Amino acid sequence: MRIAIRSAVASDLERLIEISTMAAAAPQWSKSQFASMLDAESDAALRRIVLVAESEAVVVGFIVVAVLADEAEIESVAADVGHRRCGIGRALCQAMIETLKEMAVVHLRLEVRESNTSARALYEALGLRAVGKRREYYSDPVEDALVMELLV
Repeated sequence: MRIAIRSAVASDLERLIEISTMAAAAPQWSKSQFASMLDAESDAALRRIVLVAESEAVVVGFIVVAVLADEAEIESVAADVGHRRCGIGRALCQAMIETLKEMAVVHLRLEVRESNTSARALYEALGLRAVGKRREYYSDPVEDALVMELLV
């Protein structure tokens, strides 16, 4: 499968919501929250970058990263249910890391469910390392989160 990565635009809004809804572990942001993430005119100190993965002109995944000064946090990585395990998450993360380097971000962090071994393996392959744990960070089911970091 050929994947192209690009910045999300307003016309991607409905598809982002659809993919997010399919991914139970993804944050379930409202339409207005997603729309504000795509607003290039936002003056907020906390900026969100949203990249999408396309295959055959269809958005099949996305990544959302919050950036504050020279630090960033991956808030969500999600792929269409019919396109999982196809390298979309890896491609999105790699593209985001390159984008953050261009922005002079020096520190990237994320939280991941301790039991999510496939996501942890992906993040480790990208150079992130576990640096801590947040007890009972997740609910439904209650589970600890591993905090992972990368010096970009």
